[in-house]
Amino acid sequence: MVKTDYELERKWWNAKAHKEETDMFYEKINRELRWREINKHLTEDINTILDVGGGTGAFSIPLAEKGFKVVHFDISEEMIAIAKSKAEEKNLKNITFEQGISIDLSRFNDNSFDMVIMRGLTNYSMRIEKTPYLRRCSMK
Repeated sequence: MVKTDYELERKWWNAKAHKEETDMFYEKINRELRWREINKHLTEDINTILDVGGGTGAFSIPLAEKGFKVVHFDISEEMIAIAKSKAEEKNLKNITFEQGISIDLSRFNDNSFDMVIMRGLTNYSMRIEKTPYLRRCSMK
């Protein structure tokens, strides 16, 4: 198995953080498709959401605006800073920010989220031996 250098990953995402908002042509379509999937699952019993790989807040900020309690989780402190700034501008109090790697969600209690959003991380996080963390975080 290939070992991932998470420090290198963190640095790469930090360098990309300020470009994330300008890469909009194909990303706009991707985000619309992701929203379609997210909205299918936003039922009345969803209150708490973990956004793994939350980036600059493309999903976590609007979800918090809709009233969900959101934990924005990302490897990049630069991405988190941008998302946090957006949340502060909108005076959102129902969103928190945590930095970490997506294959280790052990800081969260089992069944602590009604929904887990995770995108663009399958190369690192969805390896068979790592998926139990996600299952335990989102099972209710």
